[in-house]
Order: sequence, then C-alpha cells, then structure tokens
Amino acid sequence: IINKVIREMRPKMPSYVGHLDNNDTNNNNTTIENKEGRPRLLMVQAKQSINWMQNGKVDEFWQLWLKSIPTIQDLKDLNIPIEYHIIVSTRLDQICWRTTFPQRMFIQQMVDFFFLAGAPELEIEKLNTMGFSICPGKICSWIELSERGGLDGGWAFPVPAPFDAALQAFDAGEPRNALEKW
Repeated sequence: IINKVIREMRPKMPSYVGHLDNNDTNNNNTTIENKEGRPRLLMVQAKQSINWMQNGKVDEFWQLWLKSIPTIQDLKDLNIPIEYHIIVSTRLDQICWRTTFPQRMFIQQMVDFFFLAGAPELEIEKLNTMGFSICPGKICSWIELSERGGLDGGWAFPVPAPFDAALQAFDAGEPRNALEKW
C-alpha cells in the first residue's frame, strides 16, 4: 500500500522508510515542488490508505500535527526545502511521521502543536530554551502512532550542537547520568 504512495522505499528491518523532500524529482525530472503540495499530498494519501489511522484520537492527533507543518506555499518565496519522512513497521501497525523545516520561522507553530496536544509545560519550555541556546537552522517534529492507539510526539534539532547544550535536553536520571559519564 505505502509502496505505491512513496516512490523511494528502502527495506530496513523491521521498518520501511520513505523520504519525501520538496526538492525530490519524479521519473520525468520534474521537481515535486512545482506540483503544489505534492509531498504533503503523498503523506495524506499514505495516511488514508491505512484503516486504523482514520479512527478518533489517532486521526485527531495526526491532523493536529499536520497543521503545525509549514506548507510549500508558506515557503514558496523563500526557496527553503521541507523534508518529510514516513517510517512504517513491517506489520503496518506502527508509523512514525517526521518532518524537518526552518526553525526560525515555524517554531511557534510547533510549540502550539505541543501545547494543543497536551505536552507538559516543562517540555515546551525546554524546547524554547534549547532552541534559544543552540539557535539551529532546522528543527524536526515527529509523531509516532500505533494501531493500539499509542500516540507519542517529539522534537529534535538535526544540526551539530555543543555536547553541553545537547545534554540539557535530557531529563535528570539514569540515561543522562550514563551519557555524562561516557
């Protein structure tokens, strides 16, 4: 199902990964960017092809997340790419949706998503604090959904960062202690 929606499927056990970028090209060497909203449309088509994603909370969470992502129209005059990734389990019972886009212009949309999704205020504040200290050019937003109704989401800065600054993203506890010791 997903294979007909996403052109570049690469097997990777236990998941399949598809990558959509506004600068990708199709077989006719026409950029997808020239077709208004093509990567976003492919994401919607992928979602619609999976029955359990049409249900209640899963659908609402996904729709809320999609609204937080800049559209091609938002970036049209800026010539800035958005990356889209869909990671699907081989049983099609878990899916991770991820996108990367310019931080400086769309951070507020992402913060709003986490607020509306009910993320703890401390986590939202951490996002703002980390963004201020690292000042990344790009930011990544992701959600992970499961057929059993599992919903999770997060953010990342897919840029090099000083170790001390990156360490601040970790909550106090054993994982952070192990990383500091390392």
